[in-house]
Amino acid sequence: MDWLFVIQLVYLVFVIAPVCTLIHECGHGVGSKWTGAEKINISVGMGKTIFSFTIHTIQFHIRTIFFIGGWTKSAGKDNLTKGQALWISFSGPLFNMLFAMLSFIPMTIHPNEFIELFFWFNVWLAAVNLVPFRIGNKYTDGYAMHETLFSRKK
Repeated sequence: MDWLFVIQLVYLVFVIAPVCTLIHECGHGVGSKWTGAEKINISVGMGKTIFSFTIHTIQFHIRTIFFIGGWTKSAGKDNLTKGQALWISFSGPLFNMLFAMLSFIPMTIHPNEFIELFFWFNVWLAAVNLVPFRIGNKYTDGYAMHETLFSRKK
């Protein structure tokens, strides 16, 4: 068995996935803040909250199954314009793209499998979230943008 593969897989699931999810959700949080949200909740993972902290008006929650999924909710401004709703939806994938670009620099200077995993997971997370699809009551940012663009709401 290739132990480097096992270490990389564990690193991908338990470090990279939650960190990149946090980056993604922070993007939505920043997008919400820029559109006037007064209170923002960012959650990483599923299940019960095992750890939480607050920075200014942003509350962070880390959940028991911290390596699967995340979400951001904001409050304080009703009736977002289409542009504001699009910005909030797009800002998550945008943050992943920015962090991928930032990690590309050290990856080219000092090639490293762990930095490369960070780069590719950010690229993957941004790309998948821009594709519009829905499964049950879960949907991607691309789906939210599609619904916003083609809704009759102003």
